[in-house]
Amino acid sequence: MAECWFAMTLGQAKAIIVREWLALPAEERATESQALAFAMKVADRFQFRSLGGRYQIIKGWLQRHIGLP
Repeated sequence: MAECWFAMTLGQAKAIIVREWLALPAEERATESQALAFAMKVADRFQFRSLGGRYQIIKGWLQRHIGLP
């Protein structure tokens, strides 16, 4: 997971990030604080244009997946 992705679309970044999030054990993706920590960890690897902060955008993508089995 140490790869660096450049010049990708927002949709491509979202698909990869959500897939990585869901690959974590359920107990590591059960809370909003875990989602924020994950977002902060992966945000620097993904370069995409956005109007908001990348951390907040990524956390928003993860929001609906928090606590899923």
